[in-house]
Amino acid sequence: AVKYEVQIKQEDGGDFTTISDSLTSTLVRKKNLKPNTQYFARVRHRDALDWSNFCEPVPFQTLTGAEVNRLENPKIVSKDAESLTVQWPTVPDCESYTVEMRSDKEPLWRPISDHLKNNIVRKKNLDKHVMYYFRVKPNLGVESGSWFFSPPSEGATLADLPPFLSNLLTPTLIDAQGTSKPVSSLAGSVVALYCSASWCGPCRQFTPQLSQFYTQMKQLGKPFEVVFLSCDRDSKSFSNYFGHMPWLAVPFDSDKRENALGALQVEGIPKLVIVGANGMVLQDNAVGTPLNAQKLDSWIAGRP
Repeated sequence: AVKYEVQIKQEDGGDFTTISDSLTSTLVRKKNLKPNTQYFARVRHRDALDWSNFCEPVPFQTLTGAEVNRLENPKIVSKDAESLTVQWPTVPDCESYTVEMRSDKEPLWRPISDHLKNNIVRKKNLDKHVMYYFRVKPNLGVESGSWFFSPPSEGATLADLPPFLSNLLTPTLIDAQGTSKPVSSLAGSVVALYCSASWCGPCRQFTPQLSQFYTQMKQLGKPFEVVFLSCDRDSKSFSNYFGHMPWLAVPFDSDKRENALGALQVEGIPKLVIVGANGMVLQDNAVGTPLNAQKLDSWIAGRP
């Protein structure tokens, strides 16, 4: 599309009125509408040749002119390759919330749930490279006054794996049971690349500390993953050592394992390379760094 035309009209009839016929964006804000009134909007686009037909009219309702109760817009607190996690402020004495979602692909609001007990939700089964928006409303009785939906969240897409990691690691990783998982599952997380071996005494001392930290952070729902890059000399040693680890690994027989160790300039072990969700190396070796939630939050924010 080269440009868009947007028209609106009131519920009680009349003709559609053009707001603009030269929009280059898919977002427009119309002021000076009547409060507590239903309107209809429709859109068409123009390409290099001609205008398309208008879409089916979409209804929307303006808020009442009186003071209204609305939550602040919800926040996207984390995202990965499969889901977006949305959170909003709590309302006293509210037992449940209604959450709705729309996207650039499907512009009409549709409910995710009308009985969420908590003030956070993880939405899965989304399409990649599509922008999503969320809004929320507390479910309260009439005695609490009228509550309207919050303003929408900022738009968010599913996370993509940074090229640094997709080039460094194998397309498929494995867990200690031999189950495969796509490397894209790391998207949106802080990734710790753990270079270690079973024959290394300091490694055997550090691994339980890292394992405890990893388990605690996963229980807290933090976007944090560890990928094991083995420095062992044979596959049996790798399997025995990796069998006690709770995270993923690059398969031992993959050429990319040794290539990754070279790219990370591993000269001594244990080595724990911290990679931010944007693909930037935040810490060349975090062995010896106090591992706690505050430190992980710093890495999540993109700080060393």
